[in-house]
Amino acid sequence: MRRKTKEENGITLIALVVTIVVLLILVGITLTYVMGDNGIVKQAQDAKVRHEISKYQEAIDLTRKEVQLNEEHFRYCNIR
Repeated sequence: MRRKTKEENGITLIALVVTIVVLLILVGITLTYVMGDNGIVKQAQDAKVRHEISKYQEAIDLTRKEVQLNEEHFRYCNIR
């Protein structure tokens, strides 16, 4: 059997530590984008609130139009 030389030892401790540090930095950046003050989660919550407001505003507008149409229909029927 052949003995391994220094160049054939595989992953060194320094390479492993550097890899772990890089991964920790990437995790930190990702968490900032996801959970930060203006992160993805906050933007999704804001979008949900805007959607709910828009939905209720549309229901109010449709009700107003329906009332207007009913009033016009009533006037039209009373004119005849």
